[in-house]
Amino acid sequence: IGYQGSIRILKQERGGHMHRYKHLLVVLNLDDQDRTTIKYAAMVSRMAQSEKVYFLYVAGDLDIPEFLRKEYPDLLPPKDKLARAQMKELVAKYFDGHPGSRKVYEVVEGLPLTEVLRLTRRKQIDLVLAGQSIDQQVNVMLPVKIARKAPCSVLIVPEAVGSQIKNILVPVDFSEISADAVDVATALASALEVPGISLLHVYGVPMGVRLILRLQFGKMLLNKISPEFIPTIAQYD
Repeated sequence: IGYQGSIRILKQERGGHMHRYKHLLVVLNLDDQDRTTIKYAAMVSRMAQSEKVYFLYVAGDLDIPEFLRKEYPDLLPPKDKLARAQMKELVAKYFDGHPGSRKVYEVVEGLPLTEVLRLTRRKQIDLVLAGQSIDQQVNVMLPVKIARKAPCSVLIVPEAVGSQIKNILVPVDFSEISADAVDVATALASALEVPGISLLHVYGVPMGVRLILRLQFGKMLLNKISPEFIPTIAQYD
């Protein structure tokens, strides 16, 4: 069962608190998903006037026998050069971000989650953007793992999603973290000129309780918890 409310966005300076995202990290897979991820990175960089945008590709090891590597050192060009060239091609095609944003390309070997977290800390990243593919052959859990462990905000971009945002929904549990989520959503809505955002709280009730009692229980719960939460977000309304 859920309760839904809304917040009206008053006119603010365009971009608002989006300016907090000065350093972006865009995780690339060198596949079709990257197009959407890069477009979202461009959108954020324009709104936030980001200073740097890091594009990261974590390469796996090629299983080539050592004797072949020694016998034919030019069998394959350096992996990092190939990946860097592909990255630059994708960025040139789909990234139309803030003109002042400096683009940096990183190609590393290792475990994707480990390398993303390492670069996030080393470069003091404010926002990580990671695409999520619907292809089960791809590591679909990587973006979720990044969101759980990263020391900064994470934007997960579903495959083939549109690049325009018209409606924003924020699930809340009346906690301080929920207030932070509302803060970010409000800044995003302001930057995109979205007139308002919706808040959704989902709660459970004991099995066997009639519908009318469930609704009454929801209202009682809202009246009890909201006074502790609403003053925190009142500044955004």
